[in-house]
Amino acid sequence: MQARLFKDLEALRTLLLRLDRVSVDLRLSPLEGSNIILNPRWSNLLVEVMNIVVEMSHSQLTVGRGQNWRTLGKPFHYEYLEPFVSFPRPHENKSNLAQSRRKTPFPFFMGPIRRLIEGIVATLRPRDAQLSSDDAVFNLLKRSTRSCDVALSSPLSSHLNEFHIHSPVLMELPFFHWTMAILAISPITKLSFFDIDLTHYDWQYILSTLSVPTLSYISFGSANIAFPDLQLFLSRHSSITTLDLSRNTAIGNLKPFSSQKLLPNLDHLIANSEYLAHFLEPPSAFPTLQTITMATGYIGGFRILNHEMHRFNTVLRRIAARGRNIALNLRFVSEAGIYGLNTWLRSIHMRVGTEVLEEVPNVVDLEVFVNISPDPDTLFDLLKFFPMFPSLKHLTFSGSFWSAESNPDAIRRAIWVSLPRLETIDEQRRPVEVDESQG
Repeated sequence: MQARLFKDLEALRTLLLRLDRVSVDLRLSPLEGSNIILNPRWSNLLVEVMNIVVEMSHSQLTVGRGQNWRTLGKPFHYEYLEPFVSFPRPHENKSNLAQSRRKTPFPFFMGPIRRLIEGIVATLRPRDAQLSSDDAVFNLLKRSTRSCDVALSSPLSSHLNEFHIHSPVLMELPFFHWTMAILAISPITKLSFFDIDLTHYDWQYILSTLSVPTLSYISFGSANIAFPDLQLFLSRHSSITTLDLSRNTAIGNLKPFSSQKLLPNLDHLIANSEYLAHFLEPPSAFPTLQTITMATGYIGGFRILNHEMHRFNTVLRRIAARGRNIALNLRFVSEAGIYGLNTWLRSIHMRVGTEVLEEVPNVVDLEVFVNISPDPDTLFDLLKFFPMFPSLKHLTFSGSFWSAESNPDAIRRAIWVSLPRLETIDEQRRPVEVDESQG
């Protein structure tokens, strides 16, 4: 198996040397090569191939999968500095922590307990803790970068425009330092992370040191990033026009931000309702924003849907408060997302909640995406939802919207009647003009 992988990489290297512009998508099979990274020859050969790509003009590189591959470990090591100190709970502040320190003046000498605490700290992923880069928790941790015996060479220059890091392998040893070097020297405009198994402590360090001045698009996948660290990163990258947080849970304190300074060129914001409700709270935020995508079902499953439903209407009210015309995309993925769609629509029609949602007159373009076909009852509820957008001109159904039980023709006719300003319906990105549907 390893011999075949070597042969494939060498063949790819030979091919790349004959080209002057490429877009390469490397997929590391989860079923093969689980131990091959431990072979320095293979790691160097893979980096040599990737170096050829990044040195080409306007190149694109995607590296995905490899979840089961055995690497040389995580890039950071954490040492718990004080003995027997209870880890701060979400409601604890620095004064509580200081009192706990005074109560535990014991020397730290028990090796097994030390290793246990380090393991807990390294894997802890708090949901609602008030985390920030200068919080007391970071005073208890000493971070160090792990050394690696395998030295991988990075190119002297890079012309890489797109870098999609969709494999945990690139963010672990021995590839982590190569990855960070490429990020530092490349004119990257599009950057995405996906399926990266790092803690929010790791991301705190990575984001504080990462600077990509040419960046226009970024997606963080399902990364465990505390909001204060995310906010600091975004504040340094005013060139970003598209921000994708659709798979990210909000971790830490969603602190107020300066609406004039954060992402002044943002054109498209993609996130769950928790992030959107926060980002859109100041009506003056993101003056160039044209498209908002609210994504549901990517994270958390059924356990967070009650919170999501409450925030959906908040997001729509804050969109309406902006005044400027906007394109709105609604994504409902997985069974949890479709259940969320059902629950939300029925809560609207039953006028559940203290604040009743009326109209969002500034939405002129609406797309509804589902990857599981809704049942006929949900489609019927959806028909009563569309009049909430009286200025709507373009409506798109995408994904697996129609099932064998649905009646698309009858639904289309009902939509045309309820939306007098509607100009087109786009189904699966195939436009249906007004005359065609009404004739």
